[in-house]
Amino acid sequence: MAELHYLGHSAFLLKTDKLNILIDPFIKGNKFSPVTVDKLKDIDVILVTHGHDDHLGDAVEIARRNESKIICIFDLVERVKNAVPMNIGGTIELAENIYVSMVQAFHSSNSVGFVISINGTGIYHAGDTGIFSDMGLISKLYDVEIALLPIGGVYTMGVQEAVIATQMINPRIVVPMHYDTWPQIEVDTKVFARLIKEETDATPKVMKPGDKLII
Repeated sequence: MAELHYLGHSAFLLKTDKLNILIDPFIKGNKFSPVTVDKLKDIDVILVTHGHDDHLGDAVEIARRNESKIICIFDLVERVKNAVPMNIGGTIELAENIYVSMVQAFHSSNSVGFVISINGTGIYHAGDTGIFSDMGLISKLYDVEIALLPIGGVYTMGVQEAVIATQMINPRIVVPMHYDTWPQIEVDTKVFARLIKEETDATPKVMKPGDKLII
C-alpha cells in the first residue's frame, strides 16, 4: 500500500513501505502548505520537475536535513549539488518494484514530468506543462493509473486542456494541481470535476492540501 499526500500547489509526498518520495517541494512560499520544512522527515528521494522557485522550492534544504537524493534533469545539476541527474526517456530503479521515469513536458526552464511506478501502478506527475499529443504515449509506456495535472492556466494548461489530456492519458484517477496559489491561476475545481466526469472515463479527485489518497 502507498499513500499520496497533497502539500498544495504541485507538491506531493508519496509514502510507500520502502521509500518516501517528495515531489516539487515548494513549502516556505506556499501559503497552502499543511506542513513546514522541519516537519518533512524521513524523505528518501526528492523529484524536481524544473528549476522555477515554485517547484525546486525547498528541495536543497530538505535534502540536507534528510540526506535525501534529489533527482532532476541533467541541466539542473549545477544548481543542485550532489543531485542524481536523469534525462527524458530514462528510468531509475529506486527500490524493489519502485521505478521513476523522466518524461517530457512543454514549459520553460528545462521542464520535465515524472512517472513513478509502484508495484506496476503508474503515477504521472506532469510538472508544469501545456497539453501535447504524446501524453497518450506516456500512458501506454508506463501504464498510468493516476495522473496529477496542472489546471491553473496562464503558466500551464488550463481546465479544458487538462480534460483533453485526461482523455489521451486515460488514467483511473486524475488529480488537479498548480491552481489557486496566486490570483492569476485561480480556477473553479467544481467545473474541472464536472467536465472530467462528463467527458472522460476517469474519476476526478480534487485534493485539499493535507488530504491523502490511498493507492
